[in-house]
Amino acid sequence: MPRQPNILAYTGTEPITLAEAKQYLRIDSTFTDDDTYITNLIPIARITVTKDTNQVVVKETIEEQFDNWQNGIIQLSYPGKLTEISVYYRKTIASSVLMTADTDYVLGISSPLDGRIEMINRPALATRINGVRVVYKSEPDGTDSTKPLLIAMYMLIQHWYDHRSPVKHLQTYVTPIGYQKLVNNYKQFI
Repeated sequence: MPRQPNILAYTGTEPITLAEAKQYLRIDSTFTDDDTYITNLIPIARITVTKDTNQVVVKETIEEQFDNWQNGIIQLSYPGKLTEISVYYRKTIASSVLMTADTDYVLGISSPLDGRIEMINRPALATRINGVRVVYKSEPDGTDSTKPLLIAMYMLIQHWYDHRSPVKHLQTYVTPIGYQKLVNNYKQFI
């Protein structure tokens, strides 16, 4: 069973700037009291949308560990344009071995974008400790595919900005229905 993927880093700039977020929130650009708070909400919204949909909005570096796989197939959590893939077999507690593409594993069984890795030379299960670790970069397939996800990010930023506390006297605030509708259309169940 795979562990929760770890998003190590992202490349480039955030998909939403502070100025764009303030414009969406209808905040006068000269008002700077909440700039730090809004700036912090942007990456949190990006990571939330990424984890809710299993789709990246910007180029991300991701690490996943697998201690079980069926039929020698590993399904990566964040498929897309995959680059810089490194697959490591953990031989002992203290050592890992870098596996070789096309010798030890093959990427993309039906297409390069399917996010599946087929293990050719599978390590013996009796000697496997915490299985396989995969570190890879994933980026969106295209800008059109990320536009609805950017709207979902704006909705989250506005929700968190307007409702800094999830509970007010006799009222609770849940994630906006529009956000759930957008995210559910893009959710990839793996």
